[in-house]
Amino acid sequence: MSYNQNKIIQFIFLFVLIIFILSGLICKFSMSSKRLLDSDQIVLALYYWDVLENSNYFLRNWYLSTNSLVFSDFPIYFVNGLIFGMSPFMIRIVPFMTLVTSILILSLILYRVYGSKVLLLSAAVLSCSSLFSSYFLIQLSHIGTINLSFLCLLLVILIAE
Repeated sequence: MSYNQNKIIQFIFLFVLIIFILSGLICKFSMSSKRLLDSDQIVLALYYWDVLENSNYFLRNWYLSTNSLVFSDFPIYFVNGLIFGMSPFMIRIVPFMTLVTSILILSLILYRVYGSKVLLLSAAVLSCSSLFSSYFLIQLSHIGTINLSFLCLLLVILIAE
């Protein structure tokens, strides 16, 4: 095989991977934006609304879970709420944005461990995986804690190099 044929095959492979990544993300965006909201899934957004609108920074008169994971998920809604405002669309789209962040972080971890050949492949697999995304697209699944764990793992890998 000649040099040009190898380049063409590599280009086609990269193009197919990018198509898989984009189609997976478009599908996940569609799933996330059409999700029905219920009272269990929007409690973090309600915390954000109470803090921003009523200046209730200590969340007085709220029954808070003994689970401390709420405090690692809350900043995700708070930052995205400041950027996009409080709306049902924002509540639906925050898990998608967190999913994209998770895909980027995990792809960077795999890139740092295995090298550049696995970067797009890992992003394609993660963006098209239904098991990975079905958990991350739920509003109340402690996605902030999982992303914080991924970031800590990436930091350990970067420090170890």
